[in-house]
Amino acid sequence: MLARISILVLPLVAFGQQAAKDLFSLTPNAQSAVTLELRGEVKQRKGDLDGAMADYNQALKLNPKAAGAYIGRGNVGFTSGDTRLRVP
Repeated sequence: MLARISILVLPLVAFGQQAAKDLFSLTPNAQSAVTLELRGEVKQRKGDLDGAMADYNQALKLNPKAAGAYIGRGNVGFTSGDTRLRVP
């Protein structure tokens, strides 16, 4: 138990409070592009195709090289019957 707590506190000790806050921040950055891809995939599986497309588009704005977002957009387009190529 103590080992788990020390692992959670390590970022605070090693990098300071601001660095620890940055680790858990919801502001857009390169890591959140991956999060948006995954969230788009979940929305797509639940049938929310518009929401999935919006997440994939936002992921591509943050990281234009996100291959998973392009694949997801293609899958959403195929599922919805919209075969036009749209650039975010």
